Amino acid sequence: MTAIVDATVFLSVGILGGILGSILGIGGGVLMTPFLLLAGYDILVAVPASLLAIVGTSMGGLYVYDEKNLIRYDLAVYAEGFTIPGTITGVMIASAGFKQVMKLTLAVILALISIEMMRTYLGDSSSGSKAEQARKARPLLGYTSMYFAGLISVLAGIGGGVLKVPILTKLLGMDVKEAVATSKLMVGITGAAGALGYFIGGYLNSCLALSLLAGSITGGLIGSKTGARLSGRTIAFLFSIFLLAMSVLVVVRG
Repeated sequence: MTAIVDATVFLSVGILGGILGSILGIGGGVLMTPFLLLAGYDILVAVPASLLAIVGTSMGGLYVYDEKNLIRYDLAVYAEGFTIPGTITGVMIASAGFKQVMKLTLAVILALISIEMMRTYLGDSSSGSKAEQARKARPLLGYTSMYFAGLISVLAGIGGGVLKVPILTKLLGMDVKEAVATSKLMVGITGAAGALGYFIGGYLNSCLALSLLAGSITGGLIGSKTGARLSGRTIAFLFSIFLLAMSVLVVVRG
């Protein structure tokens, strides 16, 4: 009976994360992991399941970007060469039992996303022309940052798109549309690498992870149909407050 209850909770969390993620245009991992923690699950149960679910949600709709030639496959493969070692490091840290490090990483990421969402939607979100971005590119720092993006993604149970898109645009000089499309592919690779690492370590519960994945895909379909009816600025503002509160709760309950 407990297994059925757990699978139902993961399915429900996946649906909720998929709906909100689709409406807000962000990955479900940043929602699903804290939801599961607040529901009482261990972070070493929540994070691996979230990473596997991210693989499916990341791949969904990827063909649309491919048809528009927005995905930079060469850059994605090269950047993941720096990211995957970060995921390996993250799995090693998690496997060593540093749960508080994982929770603190998640809390900090939630707070930073909250601040960035509020700044983007309520402030000046201009990023300059493509030519200006290219001139400001700092490849060495950009690719080095990908290592830490992988590390943080695996510790916090997120795909890392919220980290990779800024790196691709501000440090690697990519156009924002290409960055979003390329990041969508990259987070799937990062999620797969992280989930595989946790699986090898014996931390991935496949049944619960698949329940989360099924829920996130369902929620994504629902969210894509309802999101257009809502005010983007209002949602973003309220959600930024929500994420900040979640960040505090993760620390307090940790």
